[in-house]
Amino acid sequence: MKRYDDICQVFNLLNASGVDYLVLRNYEMMLSPELFVGDCADIDLLCEDSQKIVQVLDARSKKNAGYTPDGDGIHYFLNIGGKDVSLDLRQVGDGYYCEQWERDLLSRKKFTHCFNVMNDVDQD
Repeated sequence: MKRYDDICQVFNLLNASGVDYLVLRNYEMMLSPELFVGDCADIDLLCEDSQKIVQVLDARSKKNAGYTPDGDGIHYFLNIGGKDVSLDLRQVGDGYYCEQWERDLLSRKKFTHCFNVMNDVDQD
């Protein structure tokens, strides 16, 4: 499993790969070292192709109780700064949100710090 020094290293790799994604929530605290202490935080992404993200990041599937033996295709983890950090991947068309709105969110995303987020209108 690949190990990342910090969250920007993760997103720099995603950005360089050309994967279309955005952080769905809690991005304001994403750069805080306290964010990933314990099990209180995760990274929630909306993307065009979740399996490409899994491949690019070498994300590992969570195989917890209630999931299939191979995982559920949504819940993964990464090792960032020596800690296992949950990664929840929502893909366009998976039914999490309306598919057209998911496409619109991705087309209107904005870049901040080292990652993509919803634009100001979509966050309201």
